[in-house]
Amino acid sequence: MPTDSERVDEAGLSRRQVLARGAVAAGIVWAAPVIRTTAAYADIGGGTQRPCTNFYWVRLDMNGCTEPTGDLPPDMSQWISDNPTVPLQFPAVCPIISQTSDTEWAVLMPTVTGPNAGHRKNRFVAGWSQLGTSYAAASLDPNPPLPSEKNLRVLFPVPPPPPAPPTTTTTTTTTTTTTTTTTLPPTTTTTTDPLATTTTSDPLATTTTTTEPPTTTTTTEPPTTTTTTTTTEPPTTTTTDPLGTTTTTTTDPLAPSPPAPPALDAAWMIYCAPT
Repeated sequence: MPTDSERVDEAGLSRRQVLARGAVAAGIVWAAPVIRTTAAYADIGGGTQRPCTNFYWVRLDMNGCTEPTGDLPPDMSQWISDNPTVPLQFPAVCPIISQTSDTEWAVLMPTVTGPNAGHRKNRFVAGWSQLGTSYAAASLDPNPPLPSEKNLRVLFPVPPPPPAPPTTTTTTTTTTTTTTTTTLPPTTTTTTDPLATTTTSDPLATTTTTTEPPTTTTTTEPPTTTTTTTTTEPPTTTTTDPLGTTTTTTTDPLAPSPPAPPALDAAWMIYCAPT
């Protein structure tokens, strides 16, 4: 006796065939679930590619390539949280920083060799540049300098610098003035006239008094010399940070400028490749 699924109706169709045709007519198509992360990187514009099966993460700086540890960029931590089923591993061959400037870094993912290498190319997933506590998203270079770098060259732009903490800056300039004054002792002049005669006789006698005209003495002081010496100290800068630490720095105007620091602290990247 046929089962319900195999029972043939008057039109000659079994129950299974009727259900299948009804599902197609209603637009219901069953498909196996696919991890959205791997599906998103299954094609890089060069035709149908196999989905990514190996996912790698790296941190690059001027000292080389290391596996990410410690504090990650916030968006990288979010990506890992959004894709908990995707294991990340450190690659056997690291990407390299191929170019640096004051506006961006260029990072080149390794080239895959061996059988069917064209379908096993590394594919960029996400990346972030870091400067202090500021981050910026990386992207594939749309116009790489070499054709072989297409879809392998990633640009990491310099993010805006983090806001500077409030500081108090005081600039002090010291000036020393020395004044020298020469003072002569006072001069006293006494004039005695040897011709002055005073004659006294009896009360009826005539008294004659000779008075010399007043003598005027002029003394001219030598000019006073004043020497002014001015000493200017090099400017000093006093900086107080929010914790109350005061730092005093003396700036030498003839000292050479220090070398410019690297444009970025680090570049963080996640990429993948099929098996």
